[in-house]
Amino acid sequence: MNKQLASYLFSNETLFLLKEQGESLPKTEAPTTVSPKIETPTAPVVMSKPKSGDTVVITSDSHHRDFLEKIMSAVGVNMNDLHLMVGQEWKNFDLKAAQRLISFGVPIPKLDSSNKYQVFVVSGKKILIGDSLAQIQANQANEKRLLWNALKQMFELS
Repeated sequence: MNKQLASYLFSNETLFLLKEQGESLPKTEAPTTVSPKIETPTAPVVMSKPKSGDTVVITSDSHHRDFLEKIMSAVGVNMNDLHLMVGQEWKNFDLKAAQRLISFGVPIPKLDSSNKYQVFVVSGKKILIGDSLAQIQANQANEKRLLWNALKQMFELS
């Protein structure tokens, strides 16, 4: 885990250092408050490549994680086995090794976003573009059925 990811994941958490057996820690009077150091990146950070065979999911927001988890479990994919990116994070990620790419509400340049819920293959990678998770969950235009049919095709389910 890189430093930037760790600071994002644990920004609102209180971390504790537990002493291990046989070690003694120095006693302190009171915990000190550390103000976070804000760094502005000078160049895009390239994150690690997904392992071969991985599924990459790009979503417009992180508010519908439970719904996304239900969707992915329906096709047999555990949330720990996919790479989840929110918003424009995917631009700093090397997607070449991923076998499947699913975008929920995030347009991807050079791909025709008008062909929603249709699986197409580009450079050996299966790609599916759909509406945002909020719109799919609302199911105003039968998005759930369209998504399910496309996912069955993508993951080769009967």
